[in-house]
Amino acid sequence: MRLLTLALACAAFAPLSIPLRAQGSFRDPQDLGFKPLDPAAIESSVGFDKYSFVYGSDRNPLAQNKDKRPVWTDAPEYTSYGDDKSLTGDLTKEGVKHSVLRLRARIRSSTAFNSNDDNSKLLLAALLSKLDEYLAQLDLLKPFVYIPRPEADFEAVGKGNDRITTEACYFCGSDRQIVLGGDLVKKPPTGSPSVYYATVTQAIEIRAVVDRMRTIFVALKEKPYERVTARLTDIDASWSNYLEKGYSQYPWESLLNSYVTPFTWESPPHHQFVFLHPELGFEIDTRAAKGSSAQAALMVHTVGYVAYPSDARDWFVGGSATLTFSDQDFGLGIGPTLHVGWAKTYSVLPHISVGAYWHDFSSGSHGPIIGFSLDFWRLLNKDNGSDLFKSALGAFN
Repeated sequence: MRLLTLALACAAFAPLSIPLRAQGSFRDPQDLGFKPLDPAAIESSVGFDKYSFVYGSDRNPLAQNKDKRPVWTDAPEYTSYGDDKSLTGDLTKEGVKHSVLRLRARIRSSTAFNSNDDNSKLLLAALLSKLDEYLAQLDLLKPFVYIPRPEADFEAVGKGNDRITTEACYFCGSDRQIVLGGDLVKKPPTGSPSVYYATVTQAIEIRAVVDRMRTIFVALKEKPYERVTARLTDIDASWSNYLEKGYSQYPWESLLNSYVTPFTWESPPHHQFVFLHPELGFEIDTRAAKGSSAQAALMVHTVGYVAYPSDARDWFVGGSATLTFSDQDFGLGIGPTLHVGWAKTYSVLPHISVGAYWHDFSSGSHGPIIGFSLDFWRLLNKDNGSDLFKSALGAFN
């Protein structure tokens, strides 16, 4: 795909930054159905002495370990969600989706949220809903469009009202708002001045998920060269699959499709039209009670349609109305033909079409005969007449 290299390179280095969306105003957790947990029970629970900072700001110097990371990142509950490398090794759309689904499955199966209390259900539902929202964005993403990275949405912020203040509010202002804990504005005369809406383990695991989401977003932002390279590779591969490994096009078909099928430099056509497409094949008559006979035939796919469902254009399916010609017993035939092919098998086996054809026999039998044909033009011309299509493509760009 040398013809498109310059255009691809110029367009690929378009601005990579995406504005971060600010979080909304604070909503009182009790208005969302959360109930304050017993402070005495939380503060006497296992791990609180070591990881109590999980309820505060992750920027607090007192909450950092020797590696300048929040101390709760050392907790087994946190590390069990995997390391950064395992989540950012593949920054393609499918790779990011796979990483988010892994995080979703992990928190969904956590025993920390198995309790029947309202807070556990609300915390899990809010986090899963936010992850599902992002997964839906990925599913709606058009091919070769930059992957969204709403990093600010997954950042803990300081908020409050006239009742409580917190440094650990996620998704503030939305129905999915999560507050891990905070401090009461009016200090009680006795007891703890703090308020908690998640257990220590729940808070650590929520932090584990949102931190890893932010890690993915940071990696998407900090590795533009790798993403651009991957993008160009994907574009080149999709064009190569369409022009060189897809269903062949004779010169007149290439000319027709270059004008009637929509495409851009970054997105090859999702379909092509078949018009007067000859192929060599054979027909097998299996209607006889004893045995069968086969004859070579010329098959002309008069009109048809072929679709490429995947973004990579690495497989196709379609159909044609076909005429068959044989100089032996079968004579002229007509019927539908199915076209199917995969780019991965192209180097081993040329694309094969199969159809059912009806002939006018003197015996009065008008049942169909099975026919097979090879992608003849692809066998003779590996370039598939693509130079003509490339020239037409260059005229449009």
